[in-house]
Amino acid sequence: MRTSRLVIIACGVALTGPALIAPLNPARAASTCSGQYQTCFTMCVQYGFGRHRADRPHPQSPEACRNHCIGWKNGCLQTGCWKGDLVQLCGLGKR
Repeated sequence: MRTSRLVIIACGVALTGPALIAPLNPARAASTCSGQYQTCFTMCVQYGFGRHRADRPHPQSPEACRNHCIGWKNGCLQTGCWKGDLVQLCGLGKR
């Protein structure tokens, strides 16, 4: 009986674990080019861009963020690979 409870708990953690982790790393949460673009745009408007944005946020205007993220989205639509912002996520859906 106790073993079955542990198995059920372990399965529950395994199933919900990625959902709990994904919000901590939004770049990995998106699985399409459009999703990556939206993540990029949201993070840019909120924190800016550059290496130290987490430590020293410098929010950007929507226009600046659109210009910053659109090139990566276009590349993703062509290749299926998001190479922007210090990550490289390939095998994305091309939406």
